[in-house]
Amino acid sequence: KDRIDLREIVEKQVQESRMRFKDVAFSIEDSEPVFIAGEKLTLERVLSNLVSNAAESVAETENKFVSVAISNRNRKLQLTVADTGAGISAKVLPHVFERGFTHGKNGGHGIGLAYVKDAVTGLGGTVEIVSSPGEGTTVLVEFPAVNSAKEAENV
Repeated sequence: KDRIDLREIVEKQVQESRMRFKDVAFSIEDSEPVFIAGEKLTLERVLSNLVSNAAESVAETENKFVSVAISNRNRKLQLTVADTGAGISAKVLPHVFERGFTHGKNGGHGIGLAYVKDAVTGLGGTVEIVSSPGEGTTVLVEFPAVNSAKEAENV
C-alpha cells in the first residue's frame, strides 16, 4: 500500500464537487497533512461517494451545506462528512451499507455506500453514519494513521 495524504484527496474531491454542485456551500476544516496506507484511486472513490451523497442530500433543502473535516487522534485519522440534508430515518439507517439498498435518490443503485464500507474496512478502517430526519447526516470514517512510507507498506 502507498502512503497517501488524505487531506490532498479531500481537497480534490471537494473541488470537483464544487464544480458539479454549484448551489451547495462546501467547507473543509483545515488540517496538517495526514497520511494513511491505501491506494489513491480507492480513497478518491470513497471520498467522491461520500461528498456526492452529501451534496445530493441537500439539493432539495434551503440550507445547502456540506462540511468535511479531518482530525488525527491517537494514531487514528477521523474523516467526517456532514450535511444539512433531510437525514435518514431510524428504520432505513441499519440498511444503508447493504449492496443494492437505495433510498431517497432517483437513479440510485445501492452500490456507493456498500463500496465505501468494503473499501474502508479493507484499509483497516471503520465507517459509521449518524443521522435523524430533519437533522442532516454525518458520516464518520476512521483510518489507522501512518508516519512513513515503510510503515504504509506494512499495513
